[in-house]
Amino acid sequence: MSEFDPASISQWLSVLHKPGEVIEIRVLESSKKTTAGYYDDFAKAADDVRRFDGKCAVYSVLNTVNPSVLGRICNRLEACPEATTSDKDIVRRRWLMVDFDPVRPKGISSTNAEHDAARDRAKIVRDYLHRKGFTEPVIADSGNGWHLLYRLDLPNDNETRDLLSQCLEALDLLFGDDVVGVDNTTFNSSRICKLYGTVSTKGDSTPDRPHRRARIHRVPETLAPVSRELLQQLAATLPATPAAPPRNSAAFDLEQWIADHNLPVEKTGPYSGGGRKWILNPCPWNGDHTNDAAFIIQFASGAVAAGCRHNGCHGRTWQDLRLMYEPDAYDAPAPHPGAPNNPTGNGPVSRRVDQLISGAGAFESRRRSGIVPEPVASEEEWECPLPLGEDKLPPFPLHALPPVLARYAKEVADDVQVPLDITGMLALCVLSALNSRRVQVQIGARSKRHIETVNLYMVVASVAGSGKSPAMKRMAAPIVQIERELRQRFEGAHTSAVTKYETDKKRLTALQTKSANAQASGRRIIDDEILGLIEDMKEPKALPRMLVQDITMEALFTKLAEQEDNCIANLDTEGGLFSIIKGLYASKNSSPNMDIYLKAWSGDYATNDRVGKGNSYILAPTLTIGLTVQPEIMQSLAEDERLHHNGFLARFLYAVAPNLAGERPYRDEGGTNAGEYAYTQTILALHDLPKAVTEDAPHKRFLLTMDDEAIAVHKHYYNDINDRQRPGQDLAAMLAWSSKLAGNVARIAANLHMVKHVGGADNRLPWETPISGDTMAEAWEIGTYCIPHAVAAFGLMRSDTIVALAKRIIEWIKRKDLRFFTMRQIRQALSPESKERIELALTRLMEDAYIRLEMPPKREGPGARPKAHYAVNPCVVSAGRPHLQAA
Repeated sequence: MSEFDPASISQWLSVLHKPGEVIEIRVLESSKKTTAGYYDDFAKAADDVRRFDGKCAVYSVLNTVNPSVLGRICNRLEACPEATTSDKDIVRRRWLMVDFDPVRPKGISSTNAEHDAARDRAKIVRDYLHRKGFTEPVIADSGNGWHLLYRLDLPNDNETRDLLSQCLEALDLLFGDDVVGVDNTTFNSSRICKLYGTVSTKGDSTPDRPHRRARIHRVPETLAPVSRELLQQLAATLPATPAAPPRNSAAFDLEQWIADHNLPVEKTGPYSGGGRKWILNPCPWNGDHTNDAAFIIQFASGAVAAGCRHNGCHGRTWQDLRLMYEPDAYDAPAPHPGAPNNPTGNGPVSRRVDQLISGAGAFESRRRSGIVPEPVASEEEWECPLPLGEDKLPPFPLHALPPVLARYAKEVADDVQVPLDITGMLALCVLSALNSRRVQVQIGARSKRHIETVNLYMVVASVAGSGKSPAMKRMAAPIVQIERELRQRFEGAHTSAVTKYETDKKRLTALQTKSANAQASGRRIIDDEILGLIEDMKEPKALPRMLVQDITMEALFTKLAEQEDNCIANLDTEGGLFSIIKGLYASKNSSPNMDIYLKAWSGDYATNDRVGKGNSYILAPTLTIGLTVQPEIMQSLAEDERLHHNGFLARFLYAVAPNLAGERPYRDEGGTNAGEYAYTQTILALHDLPKAVTEDAPHKRFLLTMDDEAIAVHKHYYNDINDRQRPGQDLAAMLAWSSKLAGNVARIAANLHMVKHVGGADNRLPWETPISGDTMAEAWEIGTYCIPHAVAAFGLMRSDTIVALAKRIIEWIKRKDLRFFTMRQIRQALSPESKERIELALTRLMEDAYIRLEMPPKREGPGARPKAHYAVNPCVVSAGRPHLQAA
């Protein structure tokens, strides 16, 4: 601990008071003995307290004292004075002291860890208030805790007292807990403050809990007062005190209620006057509010309040929160039939939803396993069979895209001669790369707990030489342009910041060496300089990145962490990502860590604690993946079961593009570029939209909501997906993928909505308008398109044993040259295959028109009705269709 220095005390008094201003010095020698005096000579005051330093606590009054009181005890100290400063002796409010005191037993000093915790909490509050517009405070070490001293220029009246009291209570609510408290009792005008430069002497000084010298750590270059308006804004975040419950009512166990409903409690602590508070993170009303904004308070009276300090949650109450978890808590009546959120009603919303669903097309699957076709008459005409295992997949629904996207996707597809599946899916990936930096989407209206990020993982499988690379180049060109312009804009500042940081690091090393070799008397000044340098040092921000390719998982984690919004995109035509995930860059004795790819799809908290990699975390990483790969790449994924079992492949939306070989004649005419300008301007407009992110909250996003029609449309298709996941239905074998489809469709709807509402004539931002039923129906058209394509993609990734069995049946039919056969015959031929698998294979052959179940005409006269049999398509055994032999 440094020696007593009266010059420092005098200097610090000059920071807090004008020259010649009257101050009071008060020494608390014991609980029964006080020594005090008034001074307008700061140097004399510093000398007079020397004899008390290290023996008892020495304080001063912060605010401006009436100069007349100097006549009580003039420039000296007196034991047991008749009067000390009261609130009526203060002529002007000059300071608001925010006191951060570690929570510990009374009458003892803080440990070093507790002292550091108070310092860290003070920094958090300083940064929070700075973002609110507060001026820079004086930062002081009280010896056991830390102080923030904000300059004021306010009258000493009851209105100011109440305002400052509310400000301190608001800060205590937001930042105080069971580790560090924010003292909300320092609002009175005659409040005394530790005299900086003297020792804090609570309890005995021990190695674990030492006495420390209080000191001013930092003084801003300009001491500007905080405006009353800013103080009022801070005070307004404090919830109103509700009426106390009736005396005869049963006590409500709020702590148990919070535990029973598993609320996300970030921290808890005492609250003003004997109450208790719980800080929730994320906010239960809006999952985008993740900076400790939501709270529940139980007052000493038993009354309960809750809320969130974000503007978007203004007006939320305890009653609102309780109803989210207990809908009948206040006996709220159920919605009447036909209400907006009741899709079973017969009102106009319900009729409109029926039109949207009908217009989007019921996406009942062409094939549902376990549903055997009904027998048909033998005279029915045959259809030409599909090549087995090569379903005719639906084309990309270009009309579901906003016109500006649809026009350019078709323009590129025509120019490059690629399937629309490639350009349509890539258009959605480009939107995802931009919009995931700005918005999230809330699914439903009543509960705000289902919020999806809007980033997408997409794969398009297309044969080699199909034009994937030029299509990717054209579709991604605006993002490449944005990244290039961002890097050019910030490159100079980045280079300067790197140079300054490296210089500061060298200076810090030199100061630390100098401090280690200095005498005790000079070390304090050097240590203060070190602390100031450390606080000023900021590691340079990385240059902005929009895109990455061929990057290891550890490097991807780093790139995501470096971006201001923890967001990036991987758009690639080589499929190198799958090689990396399968372990291309992992050592022989380890497996690759896939966590970042799993977490960055849903924006979940991610850490990187691997040995030798350092410790770091990202609160909500967000990644877009858009790949166009050859089918062989997809087939190679079957080798690694982890990719199926951990849900990684289930996160993707798939398209299997048709092979246009033989359908791409040479064309010498120039294509039209009419859509390119509009597409580029739309992408640039999306990039120019504001962001909700801040330096301390890179995960913040604006929230998109759905109107009643959109919710009803989404509910219809969600329920249909749920029905199709039942055993025996077509999505039962793709449970992991189909369970994520509804969330993926909501993401698609959000991206379509952003395009429709960027740069609107009414100047409204996209998140100020809810997603419409039309947009949701269009998104589900794309989701519908993805279902059979996912079936085909997973067929590429895994051997389809039912298809293999169906091929065996075709070979048996050809070998026997059959026109008809029965179930008994086929079971005998394929023994020991199970009846269930044979039925599935036969169903597949019927759906692809290879065979059909026929009912022979009834014979005349007595006898049993003839049984149905399987008839064979003449094309299967016809010599005129040799190409079917390969099937």
